[in-house]
Amino acid sequence: MGSRDLVRLLVLWRLAGEWWRAEALYLYFCGGLSPAEIERKMGIRRTVVAGIVRRAYEVYGKNYGVDRVVSRCFAHVSRLETAFSSYCKLCGKSGFAKPMRHLALSHRKYVEQCVDVVVSSLRRVREDSVL
Repeated sequence: MGSRDLVRLLVLWRLAGEWWRAEALYLYFCGGLSPAEIERKMGIRRTVVAGIVRRAYEVYGKNYGVDRVVSRCFAHVSRLETAFSSYCKLCGKSGFAKPMRHLALSHRKYVEQCVDVVVSSLRRVREDSVL
């Protein structure tokens, strides 16, 4: 559990076409909106928003620092291309009830490559800001 696992979760949401979850997480942590305000803005029930936030805390493993990871990697993950529409663009199969599970199990190497790209771009940004 840690920041890499949280980045993996954001990457899976992006690739699976469930980016609205990451946007709700970003609005909660970086926008300072409450679940009720996110419900009004995005049309997502506040209980779902609370579940997304709880899941982020579970994946990260700590009660602090999630906001920092989300704010730093949100823009980098949003540049990735979605791998699902009505079918998986990576293997061409369709009919998945849980596209995140399909990606995590069948395309593990691709997901890890995407996570590596995001992590390396974060490292590059950090090194550039130090110089």
